[in-house]
Amino acid sequence: MMKIKQGIIGYGGMGSFHHKYIKDELSDINDVVAAYDIDPERVALAEKEGLTGYHTLEEFLKHDMNTVLVAVPNDYHKDLCIAAMRAGKNVICEKPVAFNVAELDEMLAVSKECGVIFTVHQNRRYDTDFNIVRKVIEGGMIGDVFAIESRLYGTGGTMFGWRGQKEHGGGMLYDWGIHLIDQILDLIKEPIVSVYAHLHHIINPECDDFFKLIIMFANGTHAQVEVSTYHCLPVPQEMPRFVAYGTGGAVRVDDFNGGGKVIQVKTLADEFSSQIKETSAGPTRTFAPRPDDVLITQELPEVKLRWLSYYVNYHKALNGVEPLRVQPQQVRRVMKVIDAAFESSRLNKSIDFVEDEFYK
Repeated sequence: MMKIKQGIIGYGGMGSFHHKYIKDELSDINDVVAAYDIDPERVALAEKEGLTGYHTLEEFLKHDMNTVLVAVPNDYHKDLCIAAMRAGKNVICEKPVAFNVAELDEMLAVSKECGVIFTVHQNRRYDTDFNIVRKVIEGGMIGDVFAIESRLYGTGGTMFGWRGQKEHGGGMLYDWGIHLIDQILDLIKEPIVSVYAHLHHIINPECDDFFKLIIMFANGTHAQVEVSTYHCLPVPQEMPRFVAYGTGGAVRVDDFNGGGKVIQVKTLADEFSSQIKETSAGPTRTFAPRPDDVLITQELPEVKLRWLSYYVNYHKALNGVEPLRVQPQQVRRVMKVIDAAFESSRLNKSIDFVEDEFYK
């Protein structure tokens, strides 16, 4: 099969990270050959790492390559992606792909016009914690799921560099929210009916540093996503990274690497004798702990995945062997949720969600 022949726009932290892990572990399918950056020092570093360095976009796009990675601050994504696609290059864009659906639609139109691949580096579809939850749910271990919670907490409160600047698309909804929303929508296949969000500016006056998002689905399932850079109960010490509740039990995953358990319900409450129990809240029957013999606790299923699988899939898609794992219409759906979340927070109310025709 044809190898990926890749150039990188933006040889900063993320761009150089891509190069390193491709060079170390994916050289059999991917040759990173060139880099363009507006910072001469980053160009010099790229050249030191064996790449052809460019100081202008025009010269960079003349290089012989079939794929361009765009890894720059968010406000430059649209123009650079469009320029690369018009130069006949397939494009992988770092997330968030754009500021809104309108910008994304411009990019999708150009990809169709130019007949090139256009996708987004949603590498966290290959995270261990997420795929443990997926395996539990798809394996029917906890019955029909009615609620999912996904959270990420930090305690510092600081968003470094351009990630704390509104003009560059900073803030947690764009930064981490777009990953966690993508995971939820990849997991729950039901149509979305509404989106509610509240964005806080606790430390940073320009960008959200704490948000809560609730997505309601047509079958009654709801997903809650919460991200904070300024929180005093960091995962996993107090709050689990993922929780999913189903009619037959629940799954808890403590952090990105796993840890946690699956609890299955062996006997429903109305099938064993109820008793009033003394608890810290006082005597109760409704909230009395279940007898040990009506619950089954299991270890989490084993999952072995790596971020590198993103490029393995892209390589196969480039050669027409399998479809892209991250499809443009999926990217657009996530972006619509982001748009609705900003609108919900601005208006302080839930926003009705209308699915695109492709999803219906």
